[in-house]
Amino acid sequence: MSATLFVSRRISLGGRNKVAAIIAVAGVTCAVTVILLTLAVSMGFKNQIKERLHGFNADISVLPAYVYETGSQENYLHADQGLKNLLANNLPGTSQSLVLRQPGILKTNDDYSAVVFTAFDAKHNPSFEKGNIIKGCWPDFFSDSTYNSIVISNATSQRLNLNVGDKVTACFFIDENIKSRRFTICGLFTSNFGDYDKTVAYCALPTLQRICGLDSIGGSALEINGVDESEIPAKAEALQNVLIDKARDEDAGEVPVIDNITHTGSMYLNWLDLLDTNVVVIFVIMCCVAAFTLISSLFIIILNSIQSIGILRALGASGKSIRNIFICITLRLVGIGIIAGNVIAIAFMIVQQAYNIVPLDPEMYYLNHMPVEINIPGIIIIDLATFIFAWLVLVLPARMSATISPAKTMRYE
Repeated sequence: MSATLFVSRRISLGGRNKVAAIIAVAGVTCAVTVILLTLAVSMGFKNQIKERLHGFNADISVLPAYVYETGSQENYLHADQGLKNLLANNLPGTSQSLVLRQPGILKTNDDYSAVVFTAFDAKHNPSFEKGNIIKGCWPDFFSDSTYNSIVISNATSQRLNLNVGDKVTACFFIDENIKSRRFTICGLFTSNFGDYDKTVAYCALPTLQRICGLDSIGGSALEINGVDESEIPAKAEALQNVLIDKARDEDAGEVPVIDNITHTGSMYLNWLDLLDTNVVVIFVIMCCVAAFTLISSLFIIILNSIQSIGILRALGASGKSIRNIFICITLRLVGIGIIAGNVIAIAFMIVQQAYNIVPLDPEMYYLNHMPVEINIPGIIIIDLATFIFAWLVLVLPARMSATISPAKTMRYE
């Protein structure tokens, strides 16, 4: 063990140094706890919001074709096998599913509500929709017995005073005609995700296709999922260029339109970007708090140890050694603060994940409780960064201890 480390461990942090030690540990503990919780909540929000966003929006969507002659977009997409093969060749490893969305009105004797009826083909993975069911069940929409079944949101059911098992009339405006169907409510869902809960209703694809006068390959879009998040914009643009080239080579007057989640979910993604800015601000504030408390504590410890400094200098200790002694003393307090901050933050994360003790207003935050995610690599990086930051902050203030004259310490009280 070096002499510097030995002396730093022998200097007591009790007595007159006790207050300084408490201030240093409390400051670091507070900063580390807040930073870790901020990271956990930020990552929790991002993952939860993106999970819901991807549940309602595909990574890449192939929309009805744009017709150059009329300068307008067709109402429906015909997803023939040639189009599916082209998409599979250009986006290998992804999944495709046909979706049909049709605006309609749910009508009771006393009230009505506008919704967007949504139906998927058999290749769609309904795990997201099933996870949002709070009452009733998610039916097998490809069974003959469920062709007239629908799933509506809990918000819509409360507005229309409907429940599972009730029958409701749906009206559709198709080609200037009104078509009505009688549906049975099989389930209620809630995702706490803004306007989606207020407008989305699910039904069987064959039923909705018949209402819209479409065949089995007609829909509103082909949804493509399984694309790497960072590559979505680039691959969407590349796919659009492929479709344009194909239309030009075949001298076709129309080309399917490509959209992606960075556009359809831009409002929520921009909100998450703003959240990142807030996280950075909190990190900076907490670093300033930790730096202020550490420097204050170091000065107090130095002032309380002036006579010890004089003795060490008289015995031949160099200014560098004196400086390192007090840096080691303060870093020991930093280590205690980091451990305490980790214990408090991780304990809170575990309790929040298990019991959701901190609720949120879903109308404002899109979630009904505060999400947290325990990220071990992130915690380790923050701990190491805090320790290194503390060392850098203490280097200059600790130089004051090396400037103290042994002769002056004899007259210091």
